[in-house]
Amino acid sequence: MDKENVESVNAEITPKYVVGIGASAGGLEVLREFFDELPEQSDLSYIVLQHLSPDFKSMMDELLGRYSTMPVRVVQKDTKLEANNVYLIPSDKNLIIEGETLKPVKRDSGVKLNLPIDIFFHSLGKEFKSKAIGIILSGTGTDGSRGARTIKENGGIVLVQSPELAKFDGMPKAAISLGVADFVLPTRQLTEKLMKLSKEDPNNALLHLEDEEVEGSITTDVEIFQEILQMVEKASNIDFRTYRKKTLLRRLEKRMQLNHFHALKEYRDFLNNNQEEVLILQQDFLIGVTQFFRDDEAWKSMQEIVVKKLVENGEENTPLRIWVAGCSTGEEAFTLSILIQEELREQKKSLDYKIFATDIDKRAISIAGQGFYNANLVADLPNEYLYRYFTKDNDGFQVKPTIRDHIVFAQQDLMKDPPFIKMDLVICRNLLIYLENKAQQRVLTNFQFALNHKGYMFLGTSESVGGLSMAFKPLHQKWNIFQSVLTYKLQPAPPSHSMYEKQYDRVYNRPSAPITDRKVRMDKDLSERIFHEILANEYAPALFVNKEYELLFATGDIEKYLTISKGWRSRMVLDMVNRNESMILRNGIRKSITGKALTIFKGVQYTHNNENQVLNIKFKYINPVGVKSADLVLIEFESAKEGDLSLVEPSNIVTQDKLTQERVFTLESELNETKMELQNTVEELETTNEEMQASNEELLASNEELQSSNEELQSVNEELYTVNNELQVKISELKELNNDMSNLLTSTHIGTIFLDRELRIRKITPVVQGLFNISDEDTGRPIVHFTNSLNYDTLEQDARKVLEYLQVVSHEVTNTNGEVFMLRILPYRTSEDRIDGVVITLVNITEIKQLNDKLEESEERFRTAIEALNTGIWEWNILDSSKDWWAPYLYELLMLDENEVKPNQQYLWGNLVHEDDRAKNQEAIEKLLSEKEPYKQRLRIKCGDGEYKEFEVAGKAITDSKGELLKVVGSLSNI
Repeated sequence: MDKENVESVNAEITPKYVVGIGASAGGLEVLREFFDELPEQSDLSYIVLQHLSPDFKSMMDELLGRYSTMPVRVVQKDTKLEANNVYLIPSDKNLIIEGETLKPVKRDSGVKLNLPIDIFFHSLGKEFKSKAIGIILSGTGTDGSRGARTIKENGGIVLVQSPELAKFDGMPKAAISLGVADFVLPTRQLTEKLMKLSKEDPNNALLHLEDEEVEGSITTDVEIFQEILQMVEKASNIDFRTYRKKTLLRRLEKRMQLNHFHALKEYRDFLNNNQEEVLILQQDFLIGVTQFFRDDEAWKSMQEIVVKKLVENGEENTPLRIWVAGCSTGEEAFTLSILIQEELREQKKSLDYKIFATDIDKRAISIAGQGFYNANLVADLPNEYLYRYFTKDNDGFQVKPTIRDHIVFAQQDLMKDPPFIKMDLVICRNLLIYLENKAQQRVLTNFQFALNHKGYMFLGTSESVGGLSMAFKPLHQKWNIFQSVLTYKLQPAPPSHSMYEKQYDRVYNRPSAPITDRKVRMDKDLSERIFHEILANEYAPALFVNKEYELLFATGDIEKYLTISKGWRSRMVLDMVNRNESMILRNGIRKSITGKALTIFKGVQYTHNNENQVLNIKFKYINPVGVKSADLVLIEFESAKEGDLSLVEPSNIVTQDKLTQERVFTLESELNETKMELQNTVEELETTNEEMQASNEELLASNEELQSSNEELQSVNEELYTVNNELQVKISELKELNNDMSNLLTSTHIGTIFLDRELRIRKITPVVQGLFNISDEDTGRPIVHFTNSLNYDTLEQDARKVLEYLQVVSHEVTNTNGEVFMLRILPYRTSEDRIDGVVITLVNITEIKQLNDKLEESEERFRTAIEALNTGIWEWNILDSSKDWWAPYLYELLMLDENEVKPNQQYLWGNLVHEDDRAKNQEAIEKLLSEKEPYKQRLRIKCGDGEYKEFEVAGKAITDSKGELLKVVGSLSNI
């Protein structure tokens, strides 16, 4: 089938997957091999991304078209995606995808580094999610790795060429170092793996398991799914049962797809025999979503609303305390530290702060602790931040101590570990959305407990405070910035594996401070353990109350009988029912406590929520063993039709008629008692009111102080342990750095002298001892006390000039042996950018000087030879075409005027070469640029007189030390 017919057929096929392919230097050869292996019909769409010069017209569509049976086209305008097609990025634009449309977009001229692969991969991952596949091939730099992470985060697949087989391994290594590669394979195996994956279903076939109330084989799959989660927990000590099932199922489906399993049972058996796959699955569950200044506008709002106020209100002797939960690889923690530093500079204020950055992922915490990031991960940072807070180190950037020393990184499980306390700010962005609703509320409760009153909380854009809206006031609706407003703390939630988890979810939080209006408090020995022991049998629905009518505990469907609103854990049970029903409960409780026996109200008319019921209500007196003065009553509700009272003593049963009589009697008794109590109370209150108020306030303050001290001691202990671990790591790093520095100074052939501000010797290298009469034992003595073999008399004056003006001084100096040295004196800067002396370096450049003289002679000979050869010499500057150069004789050969035609090799190839020779010439140039092979062609070139003449054109690639192409130098001869 020819390509035209293929295109018409493919227009009707929706791509099963969309494949983005990133390649740079050395990519032409591997792309040929890759597409040569692909079948004509795979139901996939392919988009090839390269680093192209905007001034160079690419012939990639023609070159790849020879090796691919699919149509190959450059995307010059908005193009609908079709299956079995290859799309190429245009040379002067970037490419994104929206819906099923490829869109070329202008390059951002304000960006330091254009990253076309990252840009496309970001849009591919967000649009096609599990149908996205990213492939990274040969190339220098780190382009593609960050975009590959977006593909991975959204459930897509990432394939990477083996670095050892790539011509340039920068891009493959960068993707592997970020941990986003699903497979690392040679080119041919990449093609095979891609074709296998293309046969898999990209849709999430496991999502039906979200509903656990199913039957048959699906029930078995639910059990297997839970079994897999237990296997992951056993291997990693992370319980994923609180995570959203939908998210886990998607990522589980992806791992099955990558390993070509179609049944959950088969994958479970595979995991049983493959511990490495269990850990990979765990890592897939924990994909971190983070970057520096993620959602830039959100951080600007944080700066204005939160950071500025924290710095303004901060006290010098009280450090700010901040908790960044779910910090992943640390970008957000460092972002916050940068903002605080910038605000301190703006307000010209000195203020200490400590950021506790935690995450459940041990690998992510390790990366964060190192504080080293690839160049593309910091590409979006402003230049001033890069200069101020990072140090360039090889292919990446190292965080400076200015912001690093304020951050403690630690592993923490929000479901199991206790929260920090006394926090001024808590940040947790895009973590809660991966948790079930109950787990979200548990975590938010812990955050409220951790925050100071009026402290701040910063959540992700898709998150909310849910049922805790009464605890947090929104400060910015769009970016989810909140302020803690409760004057008391909600109790931190128990661990997710607690046996009381369900009861905790149903009986709501109580305040940590005692309630002032309670007359009687439960003995501290009375705990939920007793309630569970008593209710372990068949009591449901039922509730516990004390003699003060306070609801202490409830179980079963009690909402049919009581109205319980969220708030205190203990409330007056009489306030939860209508007036008539409150009389029933009051009489039953009083009768049961007075008689210390079981009391049953039989056939009682009970109305709740406009629903009339006929009930038997049992009131059972309970005094738990080992608990003093705990008069409790267990109240159990049952339908009068279902209840069996045959075994109950008749004297303990109260009928509706008897209940009515007792109610009248009770009301009269209560009225008399109330009158007497009221009179006594009024008299007592008049004499003791002031005393009680003072005592109550004192007790409240003491209790709160004791409770806060206890909580703080627990959290401080955790913090000390974390800080101690980090200090141990820093000590080891300092020892290694000291050893490295000693070895460097010993092994280098550069003479170096470190002097303090008084020009006293701090440290020297061995080379210096051959020029100055000093040794290691002379440390601390002034440099001017020693003689040297240099013909240089202004050493002291120049050193003091450097200290005063902070300008580098350089001289070429000779010694008594005639050797030449490059002497430089530089300011000695500390990490705080303080000048604390000078550094003197001496580099022996004798051989360089000799070589330079020889080079000048050689250049003169070459210049003379060019003039004698009568051959036109040309030079093509790849990086800057304005620096192209043609020899004068080349103008004579082409009969061109130097004043009218500027040297431009692109003009020569594109305008003067005969159109029949351009295709073969372009292919030769492509090969020269990609493979650095010598270039030689016979071409018909149009001369100034309008006639075409045949010339032999030859050229050779000139590269830098890294193998990057700089320019092409060649000749043009008339044949």
